[in-house]
Amino acid sequence: MNEKNIGLEIGIFKIIWYSRKVTVLKWYNILSTGLMMVGTVMFVFFKEPKFSPNLSSFSTVAITGLSFTLALLIATTKNVFEEEDLKDLAKYDEKYNKFEFYKLIGPYIYTALLWLILGLVVVLKSTNIFSKILFLNSVLNFWILSIFAMGLCNLFDLIISNIQDLIKKIERGLDDEK
Repeated sequence: MNEKNIGLEIGIFKIIWYSRKVTVLKWYNILSTGLMMVGTVMFVFFKEPKFSPNLSSFSTVAITGLSFTLALLIATTKNVFEEEDLKDLAKYDEKYNKFEFYKLIGPYIYTALLWLILGLVVVLKSTNIFSKILFLNSVLNFWILSIFAMGLCNLFDLIISNIQDLIKKIERGLDDEK
């Protein structure tokens, strides 16, 4: 049997790029990124408003978000899709030059990356390196809130996707019984 090996991409940024239509280009990610840019410009020119979120709570949220994203990924790959389903999806992608496999796992990687970035920004902010530069301190505060909002929206989207995939699996099982 002469089967061609399928080479799957393991680089997270390539996977996010392949799945950008179901991750980065979602309306809430575009809106949050736009608000981050507008907020950054406002803070640079107007240096207001000044607010300071509780950093320790956001570091806890970032770790919890990462953990919950991993739990959802495991739930999807173990409970909703069988290993054969995932292999078939990868073979389909190879044959038709599609990125359906990456569209399945891309949102999990993107969401985990958001929680990682949130955690890193919180750590960076807590070092007080930027406390002397007033507008940068406010910008980081605003970014923390924006990334938090994006992370929440992406987690909710993952939950909805997981439920929809589960419903589809049950429907396929019912169709097979007929």
